[in-house]
Amino acid sequence: MPAAAVGLPEINRAKRPPTLLERLVTRQQFSAVAAWRGLADALAQAGIMLPSLGVEQVPVVGSGVFLVELGRARPDVIVQLAAVVRLGAEAQRAQSGAVAL
Repeated sequence: MPAAAVGLPEINRAKRPPTLLERLVTRQQFSAVAAWRGLADALAQAGIMLPSLGVEQVPVVGSGVFLVELGRARPDVIVQLAAVVRLGAEAQRAQSGAVAL
């Protein structure tokens, strides 16, 4: 997928190779996009859609980290999301043999 399709900066390799900073920023943004897609896919499998889910277009100052924006949702969607997270946590506990208190 072209970088422009996911809002990533285009690097003109014909003029010069990318700088270390450009490579790190691009890698960080691709990581954020991959995390966003993974979450969106998992939520879709549970029948949940967060309309404001996305990736920040500018990294956090000083860290270069791009954040995944969860956004806003109706209360009924949040209740549904909490139920799915709770079920997943219970399944994970059961798989690891942990006892719930």
